[in-house]
Amino acid sequence: MAPSPAPAARGERGEETRQRLLQAAIDVFGRHGFEASTRQLAAAAGVNLAAIPYHFESKHGLYLAAAEHIAGEIRSRLEPALACARAALAEPPPDAADARTLLADILEAFARMMVDDASASWARFVIREQMEPSDAFDRLHGGFIGPAFATLAPLIARITGGAAEDERVRLQVPQLIGQILVLRSARATILRELDWTAIGEAEFALIRDLIRTSVVALDRPLPNAGEAL
Repeated sequence: MAPSPAPAARGERGEETRQRLLQAAIDVFGRHGFEASTRQLAAAAGVNLAAIPYHFESKHGLYLAAAEHIAGEIRSRLEPALACARAALAEPPPDAADARTLLADILEAFARMMVDDASASWARFVIREQMEPSDAFDRLHGGFIGPAFATLAPLIARITGGAAEDERVRLQVPQLIGQILVLRSARATILRELDWTAIGEAEFALIRDLIRTSVVALDRPLPNAGEAL
């Protein structure tokens, strides 16, 4: 009779199964939404159907775990730039020039993530939650969206001379982020119209220049409500 696997080996296999389910769930849910069946999820992960309730209790539990995983992955990629900005925003706060540099660094880190092929499945999942938010959106917002807003808005305020709590300042955060998101959501158009086969370092150099140009454009103070530009 063959000996039973050691506890450590069983634990490693269990963690491998869990990770396979997470990766498959991000892709399948991103493509089909929460309506995806547990059979689809298990088949995509190459695991037994019983693995879903064993590791995540339910399909809903797996969905929430997928959202948390995405938030953690995005946060880990943005955290170095965000941490530098948070430190600089402590007393005394940065001047406008330093705030521009810090903001551009964060946006560049986000852009690098968006051109990475690994972000494709994350983006599909997040866009679905943006359009039809569920309780998973709370995990995404708490995991990276809210903390990013909390850092970007004060930087924009330092550049424009506004207040971080001002709605006009805060609205500029998703506007700037939107310019980065198109690198993923409009990737086919970008490649076709610019006659690019991929976004490599040469192509990214142009993207980086445009990011810094858009940040410089924030120098103009925001008008008062109803005031002509």
